[in-house]
Amino acid sequence: MRWGGWFTPPASPRVLLFHRVADLPSDPCRLAVPPRRFRAQLEALAAGHDFVASDVRAARRRGRRPRLAITFDDGFADNLDHALPILESLGIPATFFITSGAVGSGREFWWTELERLLLQPARLPDRLVVDGPVSEDHDLRGDPGVPWGGHPEWTLDQTPPGARHALFAALATRLHAAPVGEREALLQALRRALGEGEAGRPDHLPLTREALGRLAASPCAAVGAHTQTHPRLAGLPVEEQEAEIAGSKSAIESMVGRSVMLFAYPYGSQTDYDENSCRAVQRAGFTHAFGNHGSLPAGGLDPFRIPRLCVLDWDPAELLARLAKFA
Repeated sequence: MRWGGWFTPPASPRVLLFHRVADLPSDPCRLAVPPRRFRAQLEALAAGHDFVASDVRAARRRGRRPRLAITFDDGFADNLDHALPILESLGIPATFFITSGAVGSGREFWWTELERLLLQPARLPDRLVVDGPVSEDHDLRGDPGVPWGGHPEWTLDQTPPGARHALFAALATRLHAAPVGEREALLQALRRALGEGEAGRPDHLPLTREALGRLAASPCAAVGAHTQTHPRLAGLPVEEQEAEIAGSKSAIESMVGRSVMLFAYPYGSQTDYDENSCRAVQRAGFTHAFGNHGSLPAGGLDPFRIPRLCVLDWDPAELLARLAKFA
């Protein structure tokens, strides 16, 4: 895939960011769009836009309609199972940014594992003692003793309705910022305290290597890199950033058998990566890198700080309204 001159004003396409296409009983991080809604969103966008993802497709553009690019972050298995069939049926291309270390791991990403451990169980102990990086004692008395604490509709942007939700929110904030070693130690301590194992739920797993190969073989899919372990890059020393970024490039290239030139920063806000991250991306040989924010950097468009609009479970009218305001 060559994005090259597309990212030069005024021809730059606006870039949309998705994570998952799935029907879930609960989605506290608001990362999933149900398949029926995803199709409706794409159909509404297609009525007024052209989609770009390769020079061939760009050459087939009709007229001068605004251009969009579709991207997915992380590498969930439902990208292949649910998102790709809809994209293929509509002839819409997308780029999938893959966390290389998660491929074939059989483990959930940390945020869905935290959900599995704290929100999904029907009952949690009244007192949760976590002997992790720091010994912790959490009072969970008063929990109603039902899955999701009786609030499957709750999301992180809302006030926690109970003790387990407040603990989930606090630990999600910590794990987002934590170095990978500390993150894994805390998750392991939680598993021990709750008597749970590492095995993930089948509908929350990342792609297997075989599934990644099938995804990459689609004419509607291109593959990019998203680090090895999904850390907050801005919190890492320069050499660790370089290892995460360059390592993900070589690992994904080995898996799919082709060059990978596009990168997306984990989490992607303008405080989640820094100048060292951008330089490491360039040194690794990527040509473009994408964030998860809607504002252009000072001085105009930077090919290593490309903004994206993160799409949630919005009806098509709301998506079009938000896209109209997106820088």
